[in-house]
Amino acid sequence: MEGTPAVNPILVVGMNRGGTTLLCNILCRHPQVSAPQHRLHWGCQESQVLRHAQYWGDLTDTRRFVHFLELYSSGDFFTLAEGDKDYFYAHRPRDFYDFFLTLMDQFAARKGVPYWVMKLEERFYHHPRDLERFLSLLWETYSAPMFIGIVRDFEGVLKSHLRRRVTGNELSSARFSIGQQRFALSQTLRYAAQRPKIRRIVEQADGLLLDFSEVVGDFESASRRICSYLGLEYSPQMLERQFPRNTSFKSNRERREIISPWQLALLDKVARPIFEATHPLGSAWRRMRESRNPEECPLFWRLIREDRGWDQDEDALSGD
Repeated sequence: MEGTPAVNPILVVGMNRGGTTLLCNILCRHPQVSAPQHRLHWGCQESQVLRHAQYWGDLTDTRRFVHFLELYSSGDFFTLAEGDKDYFYAHRPRDFYDFFLTLMDQFAARKGVPYWVMKLEERFYHHPRDLERFLSLLWETYSAPMFIGIVRDFEGVLKSHLRRRVTGNELSSARFSIGQQRFALSQTLRYAAQRPKIRRIVEQADGLLLDFSEVVGDFESASRRICSYLGLEYSPQMLERQFPRNTSFKSNRERREIISPWQLALLDKVARPIFEATHPLGSAWRRMRESRNPEECPLFWRLIREDRGWDQDEDALSGD
């Protein structure tokens, strides 16, 4: 791996709909931090490191490697990271981890920054051996990998997930549907399984743990804490918003109506404590669900769609 000692990764540790994109975008507003970003991804793009590692497997096989590099290099992440395909043909990586870290080190070097950012995808929380391997690789490769976690309250995460499943005119009726009830219960299990893992990862790495309400309530205070942790001088640029917020709601009415108060209370006061007490079962359930569904190629081609004027929902290049 062509790692550079002067470059270190920042891992943002959190959950979907929990503020990770917001935190990544704040970080990348600092002149000493960067990551692949684009408005079609609301700023920082998901790297999906574990999904790619599991999907592509051993890249020392020539046929597999050529298939991987030709396909991956057409996707959004490689394009936004300004990847050099010829370099990787000349310097064959062992696996996706090897490839990804080299890609990001080169990206940071081109930007002239000492830090690059990635989200630690949720999938890692449910595959502890893969998580241990990846984190060990980071500590072996870099002098000082940094970890910044963000946790959001249960109500905020749940309502955000629920809102994304329904259209505006179905808002009031959807909360009483069986499908929505099952989904709410599954998201409660998901939250309970992930929250303790987020805290543990950040604490074990002696990282910085932020509360979502703290970040959205006082950008400047949160930004100063981040800079202090990273050993960087505070930059007022971090307060500037480059991309729109990736919010699920258009109004407070939608936020109120997406779930009944009694339903929320039942999930929060009864189901969540039970799931938290048995949180390893949540990871087992997640792995079981993954095994049922055939794995799809984990790539995004939103840039190609926009460039060609294709519908963003076209199945031919779904990628997400």
